[in-house]
Amino acid sequence: MPAGRIRILLLLSACLISSRAIAQTGQDALRLSDLEPEAATDQAAPATKIVSHSDLVLVPVTLTGKKGMALTGIPKESFHVEEEGKEQTISTFEEVKIDNGAPKPTPETGDQGISNFALDRSHQWRMTIVVLDMLNTPILRQEAAKEALFRYLSMSVTRDEPTALLGLNRSGLHELHPFTTDTAVLIAALKKVNDQYTTEDINNSQAEMTSDLTGVLQSSSDSTASQIVSFLSRSDTEMNAITQRLTTDMTLKAFEQIAEAYMAVPGRKTLIWASTGFPFMIDDPQAFNNMGLDMTDQYVKTWQALMSANLAVYPIDVNGLVNTIFSMDRVWSMSTSSGSSLMEKQITMRSIASATGGRACVDTNDLEKCFSTAVDDSRNYYMLGYYLRADDRKPGWRKLKVKVDVNGAQVRSREGFYVAAPTEDTHAYRQKQITQALQSPVAFTGVRLKVSPVKPSVQVQTASLPGAQKARRPVSFILTVPADNFILNPAGNNALDLEVLALALDAKGKTADHSGHSVTAKLNPAKLADFAKSGLRIRQVLSLAPGVYQVKFAVRDNNTGQIGTVLFPYDLN
Repeated sequence: MPAGRIRILLLLSACLISSRAIAQTGQDALRLSDLEPEAATDQAAPATKIVSHSDLVLVPVTLTGKKGMALTGIPKESFHVEEEGKEQTISTFEEVKIDNGAPKPTPETGDQGISNFALDRSHQWRMTIVVLDMLNTPILRQEAAKEALFRYLSMSVTRDEPTALLGLNRSGLHELHPFTTDTAVLIAALKKVNDQYTTEDINNSQAEMTSDLTGVLQSSSDSTASQIVSFLSRSDTEMNAITQRLTTDMTLKAFEQIAEAYMAVPGRKTLIWASTGFPFMIDDPQAFNNMGLDMTDQYVKTWQALMSANLAVYPIDVNGLVNTIFSMDRVWSMSTSSGSSLMEKQITMRSIASATGGRACVDTNDLEKCFSTAVDDSRNYYMLGYYLRADDRKPGWRKLKVKVDVNGAQVRSREGFYVAAPTEDTHAYRQKQITQALQSPVAFTGVRLKVSPVKPSVQVQTASLPGAQKARRPVSFILTVPADNFILNPAGNNALDLEVLALALDAKGKTADHSGHSVTAKLNPAKLADFAKSGLRIRQVLSLAPGVYQVKFAVRDNNTGQIGTVLFPYDLN
């Protein structure tokens, strides 16, 4: 684990222990009356969600005719959803139509604050997340993948689609550029991406050297040479297994981070995964059993996140994106054991696409068409929903099937979802969740959150003696959480239960300060009305010396387990 992540983990432990102590003693704990209500506006107050405990299974469905055109205006009565072969009662139904005439996203920055959800929530967006996978893609294919993305973005300047560009390499997931409709800045960000040797490249090189050495040794009749050959063979197999485990784990965690980041974005989202894939059946948990229980746990978490976020994955096999499909290296790969690996990777891609309601694009050079199809799928779709019964919580994979009473209709929806075993919401579990959220390179949106700095009323003068350490001073931030984030239960006295954390890193990535609070309150009718109108405002104070900082904020709603994070660049002078 990188040193920076270890520091974050240790500090978060201290933060959470501190916040637990605050909650228990009541000293310095935030009460609802301490929260600063925003001034009333003329806008209608957001409706506070009040629901009973139940699990709603959402199933996005794309419906096209024989010529690929979207079928619209199909009534609810024409749809049938089956879970494990049993038809379910459709409780929620919506036909979603999204046009290109929507206003552009207007992120809030600087003194106005930074939000983890800058897009206008009153409008449904066709949101596309492009992941350039340098972890699973051999270096000889990485340049071809980037060139194909250049061509697509250059030809898509008039699409006006909010698009985010992410990268995945050996150090994990990276945000190359957040959502924007300006393809020029995406192209500029893509040009900064350097090719990187993957673990597969390194393994192939080591395997080639091992093969050459083995050939020499096998020509010898010496018994010691035979033992060395046997040892090299076992070592090569074990190393490949370890490497595959690591890359698979990183890929699954990247998918989970992306899903958590955009979970609060309404509607169906498109995730385009430009990669050569990895050879596992992702919709079969048994495929991970030989990699350890922690991999099985990660598999479950990834699927839960993908389904909860309504992310449709569109894998694009960059092996098919070169003009010389029948080049010598490809012919060689198909004639050796790696050919079966190529087929297994494509099977994985198809499985991911089918399970999430996307489409796999393999063995083609027409990337423009692949991208266009992926984006257009979210222009018109139907959102179906049904509730799991209270006595139907058996963990495991559930198969889904959607049928539509329309002749010639092509139906595409996700083929299943995962029901996980209940998790005890312990202090340690909360600590782990918040740690992972703050380590993620993309902001989590499970709790929509805006952070604004508070200008000090008095300018503090600091000594400027040579070599003297600059004095620290309190710096305040206001965290604003809209009321419609929360699910309130009248039977539970409309109780709020939050964990709030702030962590400031200096220019060298070292921790400068941190603070943590528990926010608990029971809302009576009067407070509930104010809360529904103004939301929640929480003051967070750090002690910092003059300098440049990256301040990370996290809010966890303990009633739902959802987390929101914001990264705030802060220059204190």
